[in-house]
Amino acid sequence: MRYLVIILCFALAACSSEHCRNGKLLKADSLCFQNPHLVVRELSYVDVNSFTLDVDRALYTLVFTEAVHRVGFALKSDSLVAFSQQFYEKNGDDRLLARACLHRGIILYGMQRYGEAFRLLKRSEEMARNLGDDAIDYELFAVMGDINDNANNNPLTLDYYHRSLRAAERMGSAECIARQLNNIATVFDEMDEPDSLKLYNDRCLPLLDSIDGTVRATLLSNIGSYYLRKGNLPKAKEYLLKSKQTSYIDKTIKLLGDIAEREGDMNHACMYWSQMQQSLNNSIRIDSHRRLIAYYERMASQDSNHSNMYYAMALNLSQRLNSFYSENYEKSDAAGIIDMQQQYDKQQKERHQYRLTICLLTALIIAIIIAVIVAWYYIASHRELVQMQRQKVVQARENSRQMKDVVARLHKSADRGVPAPDEDLSTLAQLSYAASPALLSLLKPLGSREQAVCLLIRQHFQPTEIAILTSSSPQSVTNLRVRLLQKLFGMNGGAKDFDYQICMV
Repeated sequence: MRYLVIILCFALAACSSEHCRNGKLLKADSLCFQNPHLVVRELSYVDVNSFTLDVDRALYTLVFTEAVHRVGFALKSDSLVAFSQQFYEKNGDDRLLARACLHRGIILYGMQRYGEAFRLLKRSEEMARNLGDDAIDYELFAVMGDINDNANNNPLTLDYYHRSLRAAERMGSAECIARQLNNIATVFDEMDEPDSLKLYNDRCLPLLDSIDGTVRATLLSNIGSYYLRKGNLPKAKEYLLKSKQTSYIDKTIKLLGDIAEREGDMNHACMYWSQMQQSLNNSIRIDSHRRLIAYYERMASQDSNHSNMYYAMALNLSQRLNSFYSENYEKSDAAGIIDMQQQYDKQQKERHQYRLTICLLTALIIAIIIAVIVAWYYIASHRELVQMQRQKVVQARENSRQMKDVVARLHKSADRGVPAPDEDLSTLAQLSYAASPALLSLLKPLGSREQAVCLLIRQHFQPTEIAILTSSSPQSVTNLRVRLLQKLFGMNGGAKDFDYQICMV
């Protein structure tokens, strides 16, 4: 099982001289994120009973607990931080209370008191939602991600790690960003999704020179794992050896064993896997046992002279693996942890739904009142506008009727072979320009004959008809259309090209 909390983060110092006067404690609180090892050494020799003020005692127990967790150790009792929680509950300091609930929840989780631990952690999460403290969010969401990872709840694990990553990005801490990118990449590796593994490796790689220790080693190990999945053993081995030289990572040792197996070096493979029999990472520990068992069973069937010895070794490992299952998976109650989260989220959803319903009803009532006011105002102040719109509609219908009449009269004039009356051409122009102001702007520079040709074309008159109506020859009408194409639209082409362009205006 992965270490639940080995977290570096910015100071979660919410206590100030307004509340605590002890200079040594205030200094320890400010240094806790930079050098938790120093804080642990300094406070380990302090007797909690030496503090006369409860405010000092509460800060001491909180800071000491945080420092212990940040160096990667676990406390076996929650009595110290429980005092901090009770004190801050009484004094109403939500920021320090959120920190106390978080770290007491971590201790209770390690004690396998999952129900109490989960309630405290979710309480801390609820308080953190209103605090807007990126450092608290980073640490809290990282812990919740670890818990869900241990319960094999991958969707929630990734959700919490992403939330922790966003908090780290807001903080601007390369170490914290890299840690969560590594966590997300590791989850995708365990889910057998190499493309997602590579995506987060690539996002973390630019931070390589800014990180060291286990964070750097984990990144190198994840890169090695990706190359191993792709069958590139030399590259995988190169990165895994770099990881091993940087810091001791269980995953690195396990993968080096897998590479040794592929290379046929079973002595080194068994050596690496044997080192992982006590790994704190459950998946690594289980897979190492299984690989050793498979190897010894295979050797027992191949080497008849030592088959009993190999069978005995395989049996011993199988018994140890079964014992590990019964001692850890039955106690961990992963399904129970997932169920608790679902129940809690359901209750929160119902509570939020109730509040949302009240808000929506209030908003609906307000919206109805506003709608009534707006409707009254609209009716009162826009009657004239409505009347004008109606008149426009009536006028448009009348114009359409008049346009049909004048077009019909012009067709009759063309059929009789007589030029168009000036009155009809004038009416055609008025109606056309009223319907399209853009057309008026376009044709305004033209002469009356040119305008008449354009307007008749828009009404789909034939060139021969236009020639009769304008007392012109069909060829002159054609030539005029070609000239107007260049004059009005700046284009070269034929008469039909002009017809198309003028009809599109």
